[in-house]
Amino acid sequence: MEKSQLKAYAGSIARIDLKRKTARHEALAKDMAEEYVGGSGFCARILHQEIDSGALPLGPENKLVFMTGPLTGTATPMTGRHVVAAKSPLTGIWGEADAGGFWGTELKFAKLDGLVIEGASDSPVLIWINDGRIEIKDAKDFWGMDARETAEQLRKDLDQNAKISSIGQAGEKLVKYATIINDFSRTAGRSGLGAVMGSKKLKAIAVRGQSKIEVAQEEELRKLSTEMRQELKGPGGQALHDWGTTGESFDFMLGTGNLPLKNWAETSWNVETVKSLGGKALADTILLKRTGCYNCPVLCERTVSVKEGPYAISGQVRGPEYETIAALGTLCLNGDLKSIAKANDICNRHGIDTIEAGTAIALAIECYDRGLISSKETGRRLTWGDPDAIVELVDKIGRREGFGDILAEGTRSAAERIGKGAPEYAMHVKGSSICMHDPRANPVMALKYAVGNVGAYHGDGCPDKGRTPQDVARALIEGQNWFALYNSLVMCSFAFEGWACALSPEKYVPPLLKAATGKDWETGELMKTAERIYVTKRMFNVKCGVSAKEDKLPARFGTIPRILESGERIVADIDSALLEYYKQRGWDDRGIPVRQKLEELGIRSA
Repeated sequence: MEKSQLKAYAGSIARIDLKRKTARHEALAKDMAEEYVGGSGFCARILHQEIDSGALPLGPENKLVFMTGPLTGTATPMTGRHVVAAKSPLTGIWGEADAGGFWGTELKFAKLDGLVIEGASDSPVLIWINDGRIEIKDAKDFWGMDARETAEQLRKDLDQNAKISSIGQAGEKLVKYATIINDFSRTAGRSGLGAVMGSKKLKAIAVRGQSKIEVAQEEELRKLSTEMRQELKGPGGQALHDWGTTGESFDFMLGTGNLPLKNWAETSWNVETVKSLGGKALADTILLKRTGCYNCPVLCERTVSVKEGPYAISGQVRGPEYETIAALGTLCLNGDLKSIAKANDICNRHGIDTIEAGTAIALAIECYDRGLISSKETGRRLTWGDPDAIVELVDKIGRREGFGDILAEGTRSAAERIGKGAPEYAMHVKGSSICMHDPRANPVMALKYAVGNVGAYHGDGCPDKGRTPQDVARALIEGQNWFALYNSLVMCSFAFEGWACALSPEKYVPPLLKAATGKDWETGELMKTAERIYVTKRMFNVKCGVSAKEDKLPARFGTIPRILESGERIVADIDSALLEYYKQRGWDDRGIPVRQKLEELGIRSA
């Protein structure tokens, strides 16, 4: 294949075989760069073409892919992210997560666009990448450490400026929703990719790079970046800086019917308790400072400290985001912010997805409440709103101890293990737990959860517009396509989301790509590219057996109404919008892209 001559790419992807302990640089192909952009797109093409339908997610045949994009490491703000993908051990289908911080940028500075990790080592290893030179080193002494301890020690051993991506005990013990942690607390959180890393006996990837990214039109890129920075100082960016992803207060989420309560079975809660969990409450109690990812002027990350009491935390740590506070808080009727910060720190050290952990714990509490399990199975009493139980269970999940071993399998599998009707209370789509936004409150959100390539997911775009099936389908497709581009650039979606910074993607994405790469990317061409990326992932899932019968929501959202402040009672009904979505996507009524659509998009057979 012809080597890509586009600027802004490092021009090389490393193939690392952990079984054979070999590494080689593979030139970035021109057609892949032009047809799949980078990041999530590269992951889609590689895994679709190289992973067989029968590959076991925790087997050596699965591949773990880390990718940057053409804007990574450039002057463009909000580009300090990277993408990780593999076949998911949690769902058995497409698995993807993205993470912020500095690790992805460092990989690009080390002259690599990405990594494809193949095979599995017989004993613990780590990968050390120093300006493109790759070593596979013994990591027996690191096995058993948490993610933070691993990063601290590796910086001492290798380079104090190295960026570390690692797993904690959860990844080692193959917790099905184990995460990959970089920069001590930035998380590639969904899909259980930390377990894939653990199955390969790969403890960490340390990176140090000092090269400069060459772009096609440096002055134009700086001009666009300066303009973006000015817009990012607007109300949305300022609010995100001030309050983080939680917003100033949770009571707005409660009033709009969006906040999860009692495993999605409740519709109201004490307003003062809800307010005690928002961004202002966090700032007034445990906030130390605001930080952010590489080259980001918004700084939405919180650094917090809990110095004393039952939920004291050692040192300064990353504070919980909205999804975490909702999952370990309101979903379980827990109104204690300090306990949530403690549980979040445990999850970051072990490497656990907080959304999956909170949902699994909510399932356990509901099953206990309904008499399906007892203290005999759980080892303790479980009640709604008990912060001690939540903190204890997240630790047991990470260590796979006691009842935590069952919850470590994920919400769907844990419910199947419990039996006795428990699957009715397991809130997931395709094995991926419902994110912390109520699909009853937004028809586009409901459809998005149902059809999502990774299952229920809070990414992938979700404009709050459209009430007819046609409008809902159209709005979702547009959102999904734009998000496919953001995750391929790779760029933080907060820059463009309406609730956050609300920059215009039409205004900025095409000229940014042209200035960076030298290729003139028209909006129409980009939309076709975005659809190619999204549909390639769907075809990966089709190989894994996914069809229309998996594109559905938990029954609870259609049978228990959400009651809004206005008194309106709403439920989720996706049937008509689902068929319209398939039609507009060019898929048949089984949810499978038709051959003509695949040919139109140029998607090659696996």
